[in-house]
Amino acid sequence: TIEMKVVRADSASRLRVAIVEDSEIIVSRLKQMFSSIGNVELAGEAKSVRTAFQLVSSEQPDVVVLDIQLQGAVPSMNGITLLAMVKLN
Repeated sequence: TIEMKVVRADSASRLRVAIVEDSEIIVSRLKQMFSSIGNVELAGEAKSVRTAFQLVSSEQPDVVVLDIQLQGAVPSMNGITLLAMVKLN
């Protein structure tokens, strides 16, 4: 079950969301959910730590929906690693 609460500071502003998830099913459901909310814009999606870091660095989304158990080519690089990398930059 996915629960989401959207706080709207201004009806004219758009909330830019990036999805970092390796499951196509979950990405599809999240995109479907976000598309039903008028002021949410998809900033992009990534399936690996490397592409997610590039996405977050370049697009600077307001929110990142992050799979902390993200599977990567390097076993030690997961969603927690990505979070630390983004926080340092």
